[in-house]
Amino acid sequence: MHLETIKTILREEDILGLINPTGTPPDEYDGEAELFFQRHQEGSSKEEIEELIKQIFIEMFWEKYIIKRDFSKIAERLLKAQEEAKA
Repeated sequence: MHLETIKTILREEDILGLINPTGTPPDEYDGEAELFFQRHQEGSSKEEIEELIKQIFIEMFWEKYIIKRDFSKIAERLLKAQEEAKA
């Protein structure tokens, strides 16, 4: 999976609602994308991907703010990108 693909997915999903409403720069989630790229292991399940991305967001933001967020759609998109990268 390519780093740019991860950045695009996180930017488009904007799980924290930071990019569009507040005018935050579009690279807001690049740090999280880079951490995911470094830590992700090919062949991970959707559940493993979801847990990893959630843990990264907890590290980068306040846990209380992250814990109730649903990362399943992001995990699905990252899993799909992982599968497409293998093809």
